[in-house]
Amino acid sequence: MKKKVRHFNIRPLPYFDANVMKLFSSLLAGVLAMALAGCVLDSSDSTSTSSHVAVTPTPEPTSVPTAAPTPTPVPTPTATPTPVVTLYTVGGTVSGLTGGTLILQNNGADALTVTANGTFTFATGITLGSSYNVTVGTQPAGLICKVSGASGSNVVADVATIAISCAQTIKLAPATAFASLGYVLVDPAGNVYTCETFGGHVYKIAPGSTTATAIPGLTLNICGGMALDTSGNLYIADGNTTAVWKIALGSNTSTAVTINQSFSTISDIAIDAAGALYVVDENASSIYKIPAGSSTATLVTNSVTGAALVTLDASGNLYVTTLGAGVYKVPAGGTSATLIPGSTSIANAWKTAVDAAGNIFVAGSTDHLVYKIAAGTNTITHVATGSFSLGIPTGVALDSAGNLYVADLNPTGLYEIGTP
Repeated sequence: MKKKVRHFNIRPLPYFDANVMKLFSSLLAGVLAMALAGCVLDSSDSTSTSSHVAVTPTPEPTSVPTAAPTPTPVPTPTATPTPVVTLYTVGGTVSGLTGGTLILQNNGADALTVTANGTFTFATGITLGSSYNVTVGTQPAGLICKVSGASGSNVVADVATIAISCAQTIKLAPATAFASLGYVLVDPAGNVYTCETFGGHVYKIAPGSTTATAIPGLTLNICGGMALDTSGNLYIADGNTTAVWKIALGSNTSTAVTINQSFSTISDIAIDAAGALYVVDENASSIYKIPAGSSTATLVTNSVTGAALVTLDASGNLYVTTLGAGVYKVPAGGTSATLIPGSTSIANAWKTAVDAAGNIFVAGSTDHLVYKIAAGTNTITHVATGSFSLGIPTGVALDSAGNLYVADLNPTGLYEIGTP
C-alpha cells in the first residue's frame, strides 16, 4: 500500500510589512550574534574548565646522584735509600825503622804515626774510584824513609801494597850510571842536581825518582862548581873554559853569564842570599864577587893559599878549603881568612856544607869519610853512612830538613844520609 504524504501549505504572513521584516532581521541578527558568542563562551569555558582539572603532573625523573669518581690513589713515595758508601783502606808495610818516629800522610792529610816495623793502615778510608798518595810527613831522626808504590787512582779494593823502607843512608838514582861525580846541590823542592867532574854531564833527580835526567844542551869539559840562587836558577861553571852558565828555573836552556874578569881556571862557585856570584880561581888563590845584575868582578880575598872550594852560610860567611888540610872562614864582608880550630885533622878537605845551626860538614876525600864540625866547638866527628862505604867523597850538600847529600867521585855514587 502506498503511503500518504501530507503536504503543509505555508502561507505567507500577510501582516508583516517592511518594518516588521526589518525588525525581524535585526532580531535574527542579534540571535545569531548571541549564538556565536555562546559558541565562543563554550569554547572558553571548555578551555577554562580544562585548566581546572586536577592533572597529576608527570613526576620529574628522580635524579640519581652521580657517584663521585673514585680518586686515583696517590702512590706513597718510596723513601730514597741512603746510599751505601764503600770505603777502602789504604796501607802497607814499614821496614828498617830502627828508631824514632815516622809520620806518614795520605793525600796531604790523615797523618799516621808509625814507631815500629810492620803493617800500617790509615784511619780514614777512601771511596770507590778515588785516589791515594802516601808521603813522608816527618822522617825519623837519623833515618831516611822512602815510599814505593806511593800513589794510585780509580781504587776498587783495599790497598795494602805500599812499602816504606827506612835506612840511615840510601843511594840516589841507582839505575843511572854516573861518571866521576864531583858536586851536588838540593833545591827547596827536593830536586837534586849533580855534575860529572870529567864526564861533562849535569843531572837532575826529581823527588822519589830512581833515575837521573841529563840536562840537555849543556856539556862541560870539567865541572867547576854548581850553585842555586834563591829563585831556583841553576849556575854551573866549566873549569876548563872558565865559562859560567845559567839555567833558569823550569828551563833547559843555558845562557852564558857575562863577567868582566879573566880567570886562569874556575874550581868552584857560590851565590849568596842577595844573588851575588862568587868565583874561585884556584891557580890565583883568589875569590871574586860579582853582584847581582852586574858583570864586574871584585876581589874578596886571596888570603888562603891554594883556595879551591867555597861555601856560603845563611849569614854570608865564606868557608874555604884547599883540597889539603883544614877549613878556613872569611866573615861576611871581610877579606881575611882564619883557620877553624881542629879542622887540620881533616887531611884532604874538599867541599863543605853548613846547616841552619852552624854545623859544618866536610867531605874528606882521601879518608873516605864525611866529617861534622859541631857549631861553636872544635869537636869533629865522623858521619855514619850505614851500610854504604864511601870511596872518594868530594861534594856535600844539605836539604831544608837537614839531610846530607854526598857525591862520591870513585866509585861513583850519590847518597842521601838521614840528618846526622
